[in-house]
Amino acid sequence: KLNGVDFDSTFFSPEKDRTVVSWVLSTSYTFGAAGLGYVGAPGSYVMAPMSPGVTVHELGHNFGLWHANRHEGEGIRPNSDDRTVIDYGNPYSVMGTGGASGDFTISSKVFLNEVGSFGYAGGNIKNPSEFNSKKVDVADLSSAEEVSASLLKENGAVNSNTFRIYRHDYGFAPYSLSNAEFELEIPNSALPSKFSEYLLDQNFSLLIGGPGEGGSGHIAKGGIFGHKLVITEGGKGYSEEPTIDVLNDSNENLLRISPTWIKRKAGTEHYEIDSIRNLSPVGLRGLRGVEIPASQYSPLGFDAETVMGSYWVSYRRKISEFGLSVINATKRSPDGSENIFLDMTPHTQGIVNESTNPGTDFDDAFLMLGSTFSDYESDSHITPIRKGGIPPMDYIEAVVNIGTVGSGIAKAPKFKLEVSNSSPFINEPVNFTVRPADGNYSNYAYSWLINEVGFSEFGYLNRSAISQKFSSIGYQVVKVLVSDMKGGISSRNITVNVGGAEKSKYSIASGQVNSSKGPIQGAKVVFKKAEIIEHSVGVSGNIQDSRLNTTHGNPQHFVIDNERDKQLIMHRGEIHRFTFESSSNNLPLSFFESPEHESANVRLNLLFSPSVETAGGGYTKTPLIDLNETSRFDSTYSQKITTLDLFQNELSGLLSWDDFQFGTLITKPTAKSLLADTVVSRIIVRPIKVDSITGLPIHFGGRGM
Repeated sequence: KLNGVDFDSTFFSPEKDRTVVSWVLSTSYTFGAAGLGYVGAPGSYVMAPMSPGVTVHELGHNFGLWHANRHEGEGIRPNSDDRTVIDYGNPYSVMGTGGASGDFTISSKVFLNEVGSFGYAGGNIKNPSEFNSKKVDVADLSSAEEVSASLLKENGAVNSNTFRIYRHDYGFAPYSLSNAEFELEIPNSALPSKFSEYLLDQNFSLLIGGPGEGGSGHIAKGGIFGHKLVITEGGKGYSEEPTIDVLNDSNENLLRISPTWIKRKAGTEHYEIDSIRNLSPVGLRGLRGVEIPASQYSPLGFDAETVMGSYWVSYRRKISEFGLSVINATKRSPDGSENIFLDMTPHTQGIVNESTNPGTDFDDAFLMLGSTFSDYESDSHITPIRKGGIPPMDYIEAVVNIGTVGSGIAKAPKFKLEVSNSSPFINEPVNFTVRPADGNYSNYAYSWLINEVGFSEFGYLNRSAISQKFSSIGYQVVKVLVSDMKGGISSRNITVNVGGAEKSKYSIASGQVNSSKGPIQGAKVVFKKAEIIEHSVGVSGNIQDSRLNTTHGNPQHFVIDNERDKQLIMHRGEIHRFTFESSSNNLPLSFFESPEHESANVRLNLLFSPSVETAGGGYTKTPLIDLNETSRFDSTYSQKITTLDLFQNELSGLLSWDDFQFGTLITKPTAKSLLADTVVSRIIVRPIKVDSITGLPIHFGGRGM
């Protein structure tokens, strides 16, 4: 009964909400993985004693989640497909190696809502009436049109297309306040003097505190208890009940409203304490992330090889106060949720944590304030520009642009970089200032690096001017990246000589990487100690055969690393060390751009060369032979470059006719010799001697040119 009236099931409409069921079996089986669970179906086991982290991980599989992996790119782009994927690699996710203290990734939370009844709602709101029928936790910004029309942007922001992203590693949502009137039961003992009298002529304004922002309202006369609390602007970010102070005309605090005084009617005569936050499943609330398009060439997922078509950008306050996490994952869909954590600073792998393995460095993997991440193939660009919020509901505002390079809107910023002193003493403050050519500082984002390592301290993030002290002697390279947040980016370097760096043991190399179309933005030049590559060198063969080529001769040649005619590939900067064996005495090794000389290769088209197919028998003298031109012949006999000996061997039957490769039985040649192309341009042979019997010249010795 309720107020004396009988109620049955016809008075209620039950709805499935946030109840999910699975089961976990604890086992003493000690082989294999610490746990195992079905993906997308109930049921898992965890090795005893049960670990909270493993248990939650396996339940995540039951809910349909894959592992949270890590992307270790080998290029200068965070999403390079020249990469290694580390299974379980996300150190901050429970589906990676984060354990029970980890969190589900933002894409996983949206997937859970797509397939079930809990998680974050993805989508967009472009019509005010939609706030009455749905909520959005993660903005789906799939195109420039979606960005432009979205009502989830910040109104009145300095930079267009600014979205406020609240932290998603906190237990409560960044709710708005309900635009409504509430009964206010203020105890008489708490009322200031003449409070009610003043209300007859005016309303008292309110100062609504954190953890949210943007809420406003007033105290009015009326209601069942004599006073009403009226909320006129809901704001957002209220993960807790806000503090409410009543102000007079001089903005002096008259009274702080206790949450226990705010009431709503429950039944016909009963009132109970009410929350002024809008906890309904529809309406405006703070965003927990954005989804933007990724390149169609993004690598496939590691677990199910699905297309990773989106970047999911979120704010995880516990692991980075001033940076956003970027996940490459599948698009919003109930069909699956593969995801991989990207390192937004791939050029510092192994530097920040001094790791010997570059892939282990994800301490600075976040997209920091002032840094733009651009995927130029999908024409997607996101730039975090400032941090705000009242703890515990912090947020980062980010500018999102899509299609701005293709449309021609993006432009490389033009600016000057000034330094107060390029040769300071140790610990002397040095000021660095960016001056945009158009004078509009707020149109750009600024990211500073020293020796290619970015700053993480708030005082250096997204600032057009910084001041820095250098604590040791040496050269310091200060770099600034200036972005128009639409895909246009420019950079400048300044080398600072600290404390007389020329006296130190280090030197500096500087310059510009150019192409046929001008300087290359973002090109990296790597310096490392030259590698010493050892070789052994010997000599084999006969020097005489080198001077007069014969078919079965063995011309003298070098044997390098026990390999004749070895091809050596040498890169600029390498050191090749050659150790000469005794066989190479008095035979120096020289290097030329092309071979110095080589023997000519000859292909012969001979005169008629009859061949006997069937030997027969009984011939006492050489028979007469008539040539009938109805027999087989070819105007060009040899199809391959060969030697005369091999040619005659084949004709004389040393090879079977099945292996015959060089022509037909009888030829009608062009009576000339063909020289194959070589690098020999001229041959000079001295001295010349004539054979006294044959009268033919004998050539020997000499040199090739």
